[in-house]
Amino acid sequence: MTTQFNKKMEKLFDVSPTVTYDDSDLQEYIPAGSDQELDKLLDHDLRQDYEKTRDKLDSLIEKGTDAIDSMLAIARESEKARDFEVAGNMIKTIVDASKELLEVQKKMRDITGKKDSGTTNIKNAVFVGSTADLLKAMKDIKNGNLEN
Repeated sequence: MTTQFNKKMEKLFDVSPTVTYDDSDLQEYIPAGSDQELDKLLDHDLRQDYEKTRDKLDSLIEKGTDAIDSMLAIARESEKARDFEVAGNMIKTIVDASKELLEVQKKMRDITGKKDSGTTNIKNAVFVGSTADLLKAMKDIKNGNLEN
């Protein structure tokens, strides 16, 4: 309907046809300096920093693991206590880097508000068994006798 109206108005006022745009060409306008623009930039930077940090830590852990393998081979050949000490320190460093990787993930979840998928809340549970089994289980729980 609007296209017919536009054509009639173009003919009536002797103007060139109006330009139509596809909705996919349009982008949301966010005024400079607005809170929404700042939030969008911070989200992008946060995601980018997280990915960069994760990639670097992952790469360092992988390289450290290769270095540990080489150092242990050298330590076995030389049978020197110092070489084994260095290998042990490298192992500790890799363990610390792994812990740091987990901390980065935990901090990212805290910042974004995403919950860990490992924990679940059970709202409804179904007991499969007879009423006698249920009563016995309830008595055991009440008395503190928790056996499987």
